[in-house]
Amino acid sequence: MSDGFLRYNSPICVNFYISCLLYISSGITLLYFGVQTVVLKGYMNGVPIFSPVIPSFLVILGMSIFMSTVIGIYGFVSPLTRRKFIVIYYYSIVLVALITFCLGFVIWFQTLDISNNYLDIWRNKMNDLSRSEFQNMGRCCGYLDPGDYSSTLTPGCSTIAKAEMVYGCIGPLREMVSGYLSKYYSILFAFILIDIYAFVVGLVLVATLKVHEKMLQNQTKILYGHLDNKEVLMTPLVNFPTPRQ
Repeated sequence: MSDGFLRYNSPICVNFYISCLLYISSGITLLYFGVQTVVLKGYMNGVPIFSPVIPSFLVILGMSIFMSTVIGIYGFVSPLTRRKFIVIYYYSIVLVALITFCLGFVIWFQTLDISNNYLDIWRNKMNDLSRSEFQNMGRCCGYLDPGDYSSTLTPGCSTIAKAEMVYGCIGPLREMVSGYLSKYYSILFAFILIDIYAFVVGLVLVATLKVHEKMLQNQTKILYGHLDNKEVLMTPLVNFPTPRQ
């Protein structure tokens, strides 16, 4: 390791800046999607997509990522006295990554049997207005067929004669729900890669700080005979005065 390895423009520090930027960007994105879903109450085009729990977790994840990034930057500014904050930062990344994976898995699992899952939702949980809204969008009537809980508010489904000319909404609904769910779980799984990158950078940074701190302590002990006057950790070792012969 060179003397100036821990300058603020060193590779490990630049990687820390990049990882923080990507990490906090993922948090802002999760917060945006979470708030948007909460405002819409989990509904898209009149169809319930998410239970209230998932949007809440998205908001919590976004806020947690923002707070942990602030903690990491706070520790990075003065790593000699605040190294524990960097340790807290990369432990929080592990926790966030685990929650993100679990949330992505839950959303992905919902895509495995959309047709059967939404059979009861269409018949018992969606009102006539929301069914009509989706029928207009999907150009369909009813769920399995036009006679399966079709909303007569839709002009094309108002009579049996008209409804017989269209298909049930199971296909369009499955396609729409699958599209929304796949977008969310794909984003969550992609953000896990960012979490891994940020964690590795944080881990390497802490290990490097320990080595650099030990070098500073040894250099200080050689020069002054004690460790009372520790230098700022990010100061290159070449800045130390040369001991007198």
